[in-house]
Amino acid sequence: MQLSRRLYPQFYKHSLDGIIERLGIVVEDRHRAMADVSALCDYLEYSLSAHGLEEWSRQCFRLTNPKLFPAALPERLREQLYGLPDGTGVLACFDGGGKVNYIGTFERAYGEVAALLDSGKAPV
Repeated sequence: MQLSRRLYPQFYKHSLDGIIERLGIVVEDRHRAMADVSALCDYLEYSLSAHGLEEWSRQCFRLTNPKLFPAALPERLREQLYGLPDGTGVLACFDGGGKVNYIGTFERAYGEVAALLDSGKAPV
């Protein structure tokens, strides 16, 4: 679950099973719709109280309103960029001759590369 990854990057497992285990949420009929919804609600309430409304809302907004890459980029490049993880990564840009003209490291690759392209300062 993406919200868990953003709010709790120190943990490895972010599936509903992992969250249930980590928080000790009691679930009687796991994988039944209402039981899973109830567990999800417990997690959302917990994470909201643990992080506060401002941080929680900011992370939710970032997940539901991601930056889009400029339409002027070639389709193949846009597809590769949309495939970037929202975790750590390295971006290398090459010119037409294969020479590196930019290398950048990112903590949240997708969002930071999108912001870089949106700023107009990208080396592409």
